[in-house]
Amino acid sequence: CAGVSHDGRIVVTGAEDGLVCVWRVSKDGPRGTRRLRLEKALCAHTAKVTCLRVSQPYMMIASGSDDCTVIIWDLSSLSFVRQLPDFPVPISAIYINDLTGEIATAAGTVLAVWSINGDCLAVANTSQLPSDSVLSVTGSTSSDWLETSWYVTGHQSGAVK
Repeated sequence: CAGVSHDGRIVVTGAEDGLVCVWRVSKDGPRGTRRLRLEKALCAHTAKVTCLRVSQPYMMIASGSDDCTVIIWDLSSLSFVRQLPDFPVPISAIYINDLTGEIATAAGTVLAVWSINGDCLAVANTSQLPSDSVLSVTGSTSSDWLETSWYVTGHQSGAVK
């Protein structure tokens, strides 16, 4: 899995061995060829990284793994910030709301929303069918006309909720 910063200067990749690698994108030569330079490999996961998200406004990276953990990293110092409480199943999707800093995580059929400080704000079971896992999650980035954030999930069955 991979994520890119809004300005396109940072690429973050997740690996089979649990590493989260942060790459700096630079332009070289007269043609402006883009090159990736490894900034740092971040270690905390013990299994494959399944999803990640980069948030430049909140200067954080969130990574999810088959080890049933979500790790929050500082994008400035490239260091560990916190681990969210363990999940019962592997993490399948992560979304960071760049307006509020809220972090949405999907594990199996469960969608959870966390504050930037790691406090659980909401938990919802998105399906009655255990096999209908959440594969993706996104949400509102503007609340000019809404007082609350909303999230959309894509499921194994093809359903969008």
